[in-house]
Amino acid sequence: LCGGRAYSILKNFYSEILKYANTTDDEKIYSIMANMLSDSPSTDLSVDTRFSGTRSNPKKKGSITDITTTNFTPQNLTRGVLNGMVEELHTMYSQMNIKKNGIVGSGNGIRKNKNLMEIVEKEFEGKNYGEFKRVVADKVCEVIGNIQNKYNEILNSKEYINLKTYP
Repeated sequence: LCGGRAYSILKNFYSEILKYANTTDDEKIYSIMANMLSDSPSTDLSVDTRFSGTRSNPKKKGSITDITTTNFTPQNLTRGVLNGMVEELHTMYSQMNIKKNGIVGSGNGIRKNKNLMEIVEKEFEGKNYGEFKRVVADKVCEVIGNIQNKYNEILNSKEYINLKTYP
Protein backbone atom coordinates (compact mmCIF):
# COMPACT_ATOMS: atom_id res chain seq x y z
CA LEU A 1 0.00 0.00 0.00
CA CYS A 2 1.50 3.30 -1.07
CA GLY A 3 -1.24 5.43 0.55
CA GLY A 4 -0.49 9.13 0.93
CA ARG A 5 3.01 8.57 -0.40
CA ALA A 6 1.49 8.35 -3.91
CA TYR A 7 0.55 12.04 -3.72
CA SER A 8 4.01 12.87 -2.39
CA ILE A 9 5.55 11.03 -5.36
CA LEU A 10 3.42 13.16 -7.68
CA LYS A 11 4.60 16.27 -5.82
CA ASN A 12 8.20 15.13 -6.40
CA PHE A 13 7.38 14.77 -10.11
CA TYR A 14 6.15 18.37 -10.19
CA SER A 15 9.15 19.47 -8.10
CA GLU A 16 11.43 18.16 -10.82
CA ILE A 17 9.52 20.21 -13.39
CA LEU A 18 9.18 23.32 -11.24
CA LYS A 19 12.81 23.48 -10.20
CA TYR A 20 13.36 24.69 -13.74
CA ALA A 21 10.84 27.43 -12.94
CA ASN A 22 12.85 28.32 -9.80
CA THR A 23 10.65 26.81 -7.09
CA THR A 24 11.14 23.70 -4.99
CA ASP A 25 9.05 24.79 -2.00
CA ASP A 26 6.86 21.78 -1.05
CA GLU A 27 3.98 23.85 0.31
CA LYS A 28 3.88 25.97 -2.85
CA ILE A 29 3.94 22.88 -5.09
CA TYR A 30 1.12 21.20 -3.13
CA SER A 31 -0.83 24.46 -3.38
CA ILE A 32 -0.33 24.56 -7.16
CA MET A 33 -1.45 20.92 -7.41
CA ALA A 34 -4.59 21.69 -5.36
CA ASN A 35 -5.40 24.79 -7.41
CA MET A 36 -5.06 23.01 -10.73
CA LEU A 37 -7.77 20.53 -9.69
CA SER A 38 -10.43 23.23 -9.96
CA ASP A 39 -9.87 22.95 -13.73
CA SER A 40 -10.37 19.16 -13.61
CA PRO A 41 -13.46 18.10 -11.64
CA SER A 42 -13.14 14.58 -13.07
CA THR A 43 -10.89 12.57 -15.35
CA ASP A 44 -10.97 9.44 -17.45
CA LEU A 45 -7.21 9.02 -16.95
CA SER A 46 -6.70 5.95 -14.72
CA VAL A 47 -3.76 5.82 -12.32
CA ASP A 48 -2.93 2.66 -10.38
CA THR A 49 -0.97 3.96 -7.38
CA ARG A 50 0.39 0.61 -6.21
CA PHE A 51 3.93 1.93 -6.79
CA SER A 52 5.23 -0.21 -3.91
CA GLY A 53 3.35 -3.39 -4.80
CA THR A 54 0.81 -5.06 -2.54
CA ARG A 55 1.06 -7.45 0.39
CA SER A 56 0.00 -10.34 -1.81
CA ASN A 57 2.08 -9.22 -4.81
CA PRO A 58 5.10 -7.07 -3.86
CA LYS A 59 6.19 -7.02 -7.52
CA LYS A 60 2.98 -5.29 -8.64
CA LYS A 61 3.73 -1.89 -10.15
CA GLY A 62 1.67 1.22 -10.62
CA SER A 63 0.47 2.34 -14.02
CA ILE A 64 -1.31 5.04 -15.99
CA THR A 65 -3.91 3.90 -18.50
CA ASP A 66 -6.51 5.40 -20.79
CA ILE A 67 -4.11 8.18 -21.83
CA THR A 68 -5.21 10.19 -24.83
CA THR A 69 -3.86 13.24 -26.58
CA THR A 70 -6.44 15.38 -24.79
CA ASN A 71 -6.43 13.99 -21.26
CA PHE A 72 -2.68 13.76 -20.54
CA THR A 73 -2.47 17.00 -18.58
CA PRO A 74 -1.07 17.86 -15.15
CA GLN A 75 -4.62 18.43 -13.92
CA ASN A 76 -5.83 15.00 -15.03
CA LEU A 77 -2.68 13.28 -13.76
CA THR A 78 -3.15 14.89 -10.35
CA ARG A 79 -6.84 13.96 -10.24
CA GLY A 80 -5.97 10.46 -11.46
CA VAL A 81 -3.43 9.94 -8.66
CA LEU A 82 -5.97 11.03 -6.04
CA ASN A 83 -8.61 8.74 -7.56
CA GLY A 84 -6.06 5.90 -7.66
CA MET A 85 -5.17 6.40 -3.99
CA VAL A 86 -8.81 6.17 -2.98
CA GLU A 87 -9.47 3.21 -5.28
CA GLU A 88 -6.54 1.35 -3.72
CA LEU A 89 -7.93 2.00 -0.24
CA HIS A 90 -11.46 1.12 -1.30
CA THR A 91 -10.28 -2.20 -2.77
CA MET A 92 -8.57 -3.11 0.51
CA TYR A 93 -11.63 -1.96 2.46
CA SER A 94 -13.95 -4.08 0.31
CA GLN A 95 -11.77 -7.17 0.78
CA MET A 96 -11.70 -6.96 4.58
CA ASN A 97 -13.52 -9.92 6.00
CA ILE A 98 -15.03 -8.07 8.95
CA LYS A 99 -18.22 -6.18 9.65
CA LYS A 100 -17.72 -2.54 8.63
CA ASN A 101 -19.82 0.42 9.62
CA GLY A 102 -17.58 3.24 8.44
CA ILE A 103 -14.08 4.29 7.57
CA VAL A 104 -11.49 6.31 9.40
CA GLY A 105 -9.11 8.57 7.51
CA SER A 106 -6.01 9.92 9.15
CA GLY A 107 -2.71 11.52 8.26
CA ASN A 108 -1.74 14.68 6.45
CA GLY A 109 -2.68 13.18 3.09
CA ILE A 110 -6.37 13.51 3.92
CA ARG A 111 -6.21 16.20 6.59
CA LYS A 112 -4.47 18.76 4.39
CA ASN A 113 -5.98 17.83 1.04
CA LYS A 114 -9.55 19.04 0.51
CA ASN A 115 -9.70 17.37 -2.91
CA LEU A 116 -8.67 13.98 -1.53
CA MET A 117 -11.16 14.36 1.31
CA GLU A 118 -13.96 14.98 -1.20
CA ILE A 119 -13.01 11.91 -3.27
CA VAL A 120 -12.87 9.73 -0.13
CA GLU A 121 -16.25 11.01 1.04
CA LYS A 122 -17.79 10.24 -2.34
CA GLU A 123 -16.18 6.80 -2.66
CA PHE A 124 -17.08 5.77 0.88
CA GLU A 125 -20.72 6.77 0.68
CA GLY A 126 -20.56 10.32 2.00
CA LYS A 127 -18.95 9.78 5.40
CA ASN A 128 -17.80 13.26 6.38
CA TYR A 129 -14.44 14.19 7.87
CA GLY A 130 -15.99 15.30 11.17
CA GLU A 131 -17.18 11.75 11.67
CA PHE A 132 -13.74 10.44 10.66
CA LYS A 133 -12.08 12.71 13.24
CA ARG A 134 -14.43 11.62 16.02
CA VAL A 135 -13.87 7.95 15.29
CA VAL A 136 -10.09 8.45 15.02
CA ALA A 137 -10.02 10.31 18.34
CA ASP A 138 -12.06 7.57 20.04
CA LYS A 139 -9.78 4.86 18.66
CA VAL A 140 -6.59 6.72 19.60
CA CYS A 141 -7.86 7.17 23.17
CA GLU A 142 -8.79 3.49 23.35
CA VAL A 143 -5.38 2.35 22.05
CA ILE A 144 -3.46 4.72 24.32
CA GLY A 145 -5.58 3.59 27.29
CA ASN A 146 -4.78 -0.04 26.49
CA ILE A 147 -1.08 0.73 26.19
CA GLN A 148 -1.13 2.62 29.50
CA ASN A 149 -2.93 -0.25 31.22
CA LYS A 150 -0.45 -2.81 29.89
CA TYR A 151 2.48 -0.58 30.87
CA ASN A 152 1.16 -0.27 34.43
CA GLU A 153 0.49 -4.01 34.57
CA ILE A 154 4.07 -4.80 33.50
CA LEU A 155 5.58 -2.11 35.72
CA ASN A 156 3.76 -3.48 38.77
CA SER A 157 4.30 -7.16 38.01
CA LYS A 158 6.51 -9.35 40.15
CA GLU A 159 8.41 -10.52 37.02
CA TYR A 160 9.34 -6.96 36.08
CA ILE A 161 10.46 -6.19 39.62
CA ASN A 162 12.68 -9.32 39.56
CA LEU A 163 14.15 -8.30 36.21
CA LYS A 164 14.90 -4.85 37.51
CA THR A 165 16.56 -6.22 40.63
CA TYR A 166 18.44 -9.09 39.03
CA PRO A 167 19.84 -8.30 35.59
